Amino acid sequence: MASDPTFSQIIYRAPGLTTSSHTPSQPLPSSQFLYWRVRARNACGIGQISPTSSFSTLAVAGECGATAQPVTLFQEDFESGASSWVSSGVQNGQALTDTWTLSDTRTHSGSAAMVAPGIESASDRYLLSPAITLPADQSGLTLHFWNYQSIERVRSNNLEVVACYDGALIELSPDQGATWLDIPPANFLTDQYDGQISGSFDNPLGGRRAWCGDPQDWLESIIDLNAYAGQRVHLRFRMGTDDGTSREGWYVDDVKVQYCTAGKKTLYLPLLTGGQ
Repeated sequence: MASDPTFSQIIYRAPGLTTSSHTPSQPLPSSQFLYWRVRARNACGIGQISPTSSFSTLAVAGECGATAQPVTLFQEDFESGASSWVSSGVQNGQALTDTWTLSDTRTHSGSAAMVAPGIESASDRYLLSPAITLPADQSGLTLHFWNYQSIERVRSNNLEVVACYDGALIELSPDQGATWLDIPPANFLTDQYDGQISGSFDNPLGGRRAWCGDPQDWLESIIDLNAYAGQRVHLRFRMGTDDGTSREGWYVDDVKVQYCTAGKKTLYLPLLTGGQ
């Protein structure tokens, strides 16, 4: 099996098969056209190579598939700062600014990410994105971002999450921040929220569903934005903490919004030599 019909890029071999069907013993790359052929061998010798056949593999969450290409609408890696983003919030009832900061302690790529610390005081910390215009006539609109979580939570004896003491969540506004919407669970293509934030220790976000990895290593979260196509939106990354134990916090890096557009399949032509 190969990624090109000339079989110069072999990705899988399976010698010695004795059945008429075969399941590859390793995962195949997603969203690709792949080519395969077989050749018989028995006691009498080796047969001719079969005609080449092809198929395309399925896309995984957030990919455009083998017949489409991603187009980036918005991208932020925080390597040049976060001047177009706004952070604010409330701590113990007092309004705050700059509640998220640039950090080089943990990054997904490069040398900078944004972090909201998991302090041991009741707080609500926002990180507001610039406006992002989502086209009305494109498919595959998705938000991608990488995040690292060190957020306080409680587990049961069998290690299931009982509640988030602190919690991180994401919201979307279609009207310049006049209203903020919870993104429905069905729109989370990866990394669903861990549980509900406890209302027992003055967390301003008590009762909301949220992430509370304790810890969770860097993971890409992918969210379907097709329901908001044709709108100009803002994103808000939100971290709520309670009066209890502190943690390192929530890091966010490599934020991207993209859509899918019809692509072109590469055409391979046979190599002709002199006299052909």
